[in-house]
Amino acid sequence: MSNIEKRKCSACKKKFRGYKQSGIWVSARCQTCRKELELKKRAKKKLSKKYQESEIRTLERKAWRLFAKAIRERNISFQGYVECYTCYKLFALEMIDAGHFKHRGNTRYKMIDFEPDHIHAQCKGCNAFRDGMAYEFGKRLEEDYGEDWVKEITKRRIQDLPLTKEELLEIIEKYEKI
Repeated sequence: MSNIEKRKCSACKKKFRGYKQSGIWVSARCQTCRKELELKKRAKKKLSKKYQESEIRTLERKAWRLFAKAIRERNISFQGYVECYTCYKLFALEMIDAGHFKHRGNTRYKMIDFEPDHIHAQCKGCNAFRDGMAYEFGKRLEEDYGEDWVKEITKRRIQDLPLTKEELLEIIEKYEKI
């Protein structure tokens, strides 16, 4: 006895040749409907993944915006000025960025990007136009925290994994209160 029999497709109701395996129908849909369903599933999965990625990027931007604001305001004087970490000049708050010792480049944010000891107030001239003045930044970090700490930060830049959605939400919650 053959396992191949005619059957109605559950989606389009057309007859197709299906087969049974151990007395159970293998598919309730014809080949055309199965292909359409598979394409829809792939598109939905791709869209879902893209949405999750864009959601994480949005959370990263929000977390960084809040954290950078806290860093810039951390060392503000009573007159409203902040000292640049690398050139030691005083600037108005609007002229200050949150500068990194080790830049992240085009990669996703990592936990090290949200460590207050690693990020300091830098003027826009030093941070943006002089590429962060990494040498001077590193020298000042060594003075403040020690050479071993700077080596540890350098290692962690490579080893840390990108932040998860939950970690980003924790950072946002922490710095929204400030």
